[in-house]
Amino acid sequence: MALEIVGTDQFGRTLAHVFTGDDIHVNLQLVESGLAIASTPRDGEPHGPLLLDAEEAAWDRRVGLWAEDACGDTKPLPQLVIASVAFNPSGPDDQVLADETITIANEGSKAVNLTGWVLRDESSRHRYRFPNGRKLEPGDEMVITSADEGWDPGNSPVWNNSGDQAMLLDKQGRVVSRWRY
Repeated sequence: MALEIVGTDQFGRTLAHVFTGDDIHVNLQLVESGLAIASTPRDGEPHGPLLLDAEEAAWDRRVGLWAEDACGDTKPLPQLVIASVAFNPSGPDDQVLADETITIANEGSKAVNLTGWVLRDESSRHRYRFPNGRKLEPGDEMVITSADEGWDPGNSPVWNNSGDQAMLLDKQGRVVSRWRY
């Protein structure tokens, strides 16, 4: 077995790629199976693009954590999508929170009650909890800013300027939509 250390995360934990004696890239297998999320690669990380491609393929196949029934619910996913993310507005990040936005659209034919739903970033450090009773009607969009109440932690930039992933989770925890940049 071999470890290829790539750095540490925001909590000081070591990040590494793991290879077995048979040259199996364990990280890649986990991401391909939908059992792990690929981290946005740092500059010069040799395996980053491969992992991002594997995640995209797992999403397209809807396997593992991307599966519609990943949290035990077999109902079809609502047709909500993350339509856009404005992650790097001009100005100092902590002073343009209202300009850092994410747009969610209802492309379905039914209103969706967002009570219990969560919007999160790749690291899951930032989580937005939708207000109780908030609905999104068919054909409508909603814009959430990093200045909006509901973010934990609040009053801080949410989206990394160098790359991140936004994920919209229903009240069961299923990933309904995602946007990686």
